[in-house]
This record gives sequence, structure tokens and C-alpha cells, in this order.
Amino acid sequence: MPIRSQHFTVCVIGGGPAGCIAAVQLARMGWDVALVFTEQPPEVPHRELIAPGAYTQLQWLNLTSAVAASCKARITQRRLLWGAETPLFLPTDGQLVDRAAFDAALRQATAVAGVKLYQVSRSVRLLQDDGGRWTLASQDGNASALTSEILVDATGRGSRQSGATRRIGSPLLSLCAQAPPGTADNSMMYVEAIRSGWLWAVSDEAGATSVCQFADPQMTNAPNLATALHAALDQCRLLPAPLKAAAFQKVVARNASSYVHADCASERHVVVGDASFSADPLLSHGLQWAITSAISAAAVVNTILKHPERKEAATAYHRGRQCEKRNTVRKATGALYHEGYRKWRARFWEQRSHEETTPPLAPAIRLPGHVHVGFSKAASFGKHPVLRGNLIDIDIALSHPSLERPIAFIGERSVAEIFTTPHTPEVLDNMRARVASLVGNICALSFINHLISLEIIVGRA
Repeated sequence: MPIRSQHFTVCVIGGGPAGCIAAVQLARMGWDVALVFTEQPPEVPHRELIAPGAYTQLQWLNLTSAVAASCKARITQRRLLWGAETPLFLPTDGQLVDRAAFDAALRQATAVAGVKLYQVSRSVRLLQDDGGRWTLASQDGNASALTSEILVDATGRGSRQSGATRRIGSPLLSLCAQAPPGTADNSMMYVEAIRSGWLWAVSDEAGATSVCQFADPQMTNAPNLATALHAALDQCRLLPAPLKAAAFQKVVARNASSYVHADCASERHVVVGDASFSADPLLSHGLQWAITSAISAAAVVNTILKHPERKEAATAYHRGRQCEKRNTVRKATGALYHEGYRKWRARFWEQRSHEETTPPLAPAIRLPGHVHVGFSKAASFGKHPVLRGNLIDIDIALSHPSLERPIAFIGERSVAEIFTTPHTPEVLDNMRARVASLVGNICALSFINHLISLEIIVGRA
């Protein structure tokens, strides 16, 4: 569809998961939204695993039809060989999708939600006038343009607008290929660490296997990409022999380095997904981060448009989520790379390794009778930007070093109310379960022990 001269409240650039979900959310909030995207078929099929956490988010967004339209296999087992000598066979529950088909299905969902879609064959030229309004001009030879009040950048890992992104950590290159059917077990995922990097492989229900090697670009110095990939496969002990010997029709090199945007949120410009922060692929959380980032961005834009007086809180909230994600990824990947370094003592692992120390948990405590709850000295109340429905607001939240972010609500109740009201042990058990589901890696015992147990005030209600 060619771009015509038309004004929208919000224009989203990028037709991947982050762009589509931000556009859908904003349209559902009642705003006029345009989605501008390019569609280039991948040189080799791009498979992506929808982890349970991402699927739950898509269910909440009512967008699981995109998974059904693009699913190639249900992955129920993964074989892992990392720092140990013996492989692990771990149950998992993920859905393998063809990424191009998945993105196309999401774009169909945006159209159903009322978003106007504009496909261009080349990138658009961005201009911002003195009043802050954006103009997006097609570079297809079409002189017409779109205008919008707010721009959402969802152009992915390749986003380099205005030189605002910078690489963090050591550079990472991925070599990607697809092996023919019969080279690996159907519906199986493999992850293996080798001296020069690590490999990921997954096979669909038809037996076709996608293979990716991740390594330092300087270490991939073979005469051609296929030779480099086979040299890595030869080091593997976990992958099946037919896969290691497979003839690849094409091997593609992709930049898998991590990048961060210097200012992912301002009054007129919000950056989402990989354009905001592209995480190390080792965690396989890229899609989940794209969804979370898009939901956050939609709430930020909605707040700026409805309550301009809250724009500082809204942009601070989005920047905080980006920083939180960076810290989480750094801790998790650093620990995994440290395992590889202890085994290999090789340059690739040393560059990315760091060791995190976590204080041991105190023994679990059963709270007797009705109690008032006190706090450890490391816990504190303060005012923070928080997400309330589809808006960002300033509210009282509880902070603690063991929490990824300040918590203002547990379910529908404010933490200020919860911790100044007597509760039975049964209510506290329910609170711990709710907190565990809200803050991800923070387990229930961590919450009750680190935040509460050091200064419990016991008394009858």
C-alpha cells in the first residue's frame, strides 16, 4: 500500500513483534496509529522459539493466533552440554515458529485492531519540525508522507538512527544455516558450549534443522562461512553425526552483538524491543523482552497523550525498564559465560565472563497467629513511576536489593496498604505466591526472608 499524505497520532516504524504489539495496544486504547514496515524474506529460514513466558503474554494480548499460524513444532525436550562433562536432557515446553510467518500474522492482527499498515520497499526518511511533529517520507520515489505527534521506533537490532545506539560487551557473530530433514531428532533443541563459542540447533516436525553458531567475529576466519560453521560443528559432542556432516545450501552471517539506545524514551520518541536493547541471544528471551517493552511503550505514549503533566514519570518508567533488563541479562549471561570460562579458559569465554555472588537465604519462617509485618533495613518505601493499567503514574513502592524493580502493587492491592495491615499466615502465603509470579526470578522464600523476616513485629490483631 503506497504512503499517502495523512496524519496520525502515533506512527510505529517496524513490523516485528515489538512494533506490532505496541501498535495494537495503542489502537485498542483509542489512538490513530500507523505501522510502517518493510518485508524482506530471510536468506535462510529464521526459526524462533516461543517460550512459555512469551506465550502467556501473547495470551493476555489475545494474539496467540499468530503462533498457531506459524508454528512448525512443539519442542518438549532440550539437550544441553555446557560446563559439565555429561549432557543434560531437560524437559521444556516451547513452540517453534517460522519468524517471517509469525511477523506477518501479527501484522494481520494489527490491521484487525484498526492500525493502518504501510509497506515500503526501502526505509523512510524521518524529519522533526520545531514543534516536535514527525514527518515520515517514503524513499520509494513517492513524494507523499505521513505525519504524527509521536514516533515509536521498533526497527530492531539494526536500528542505528542518529548514532544513538552503542554496542555493549564484546562483539558477537552468528552463522546460521538450515540442514535438510533427517539430520536430527524431530522437535528437539540442542545447546552446546565449545571452545570457540556455543551452538544452538532446533528441528521442526518435518525434521529440517536450523543451526546457529555464536562466536567472536575475529575467530571466524575460515575461507568461507560454511567451512567456519563445519569447523565449529566438528568440536561438538552433543549434536548428531548426520547434522555435523550436513551439506548446507547457504550459510548467513548475522550481527548478534548487544546494543543499547542512549535515550529510549522522550516526549515525542519512544524506542522499543531490540532497537532499545538487543540482548545476548544466550538467554533466548528476545521475544519476551520485545513484548514487555512494547506494552511498556504503549502505556508511556498513552500517558504522554492523556496526561502531559506526567511525561517525565512516563519516560523515566520506560528508561527504568530498559536498565532493569540490561542488569538482568548481564547477571544471567555473565554467570553462564563464567561456567564456560572455567571449563575452556579461552578468550571467547573470558571476554564475556563475570561471577555474581548471591547471599544465602535464611531458613523459612512460619509466622504465628495474626501479625503486623516489618521490614529489613535494606527495604524502603519511596515514590517511583509505576504502571497502573494503561497509564504510568507516581506511587509509593517498595524497594529492596533482591528485587529487580520497586513493587507498588501485589495483585490489585498497594504494598503500602498490605504492609500496614494485620494478616493471617494464609494471607501472607498468598502474597508470597503473587510476588513470586510478578518478579520472575525472585522466589517466594527470597521475598519473605530478605524483606520481612529480619524485623518481624508479632502481635495479635
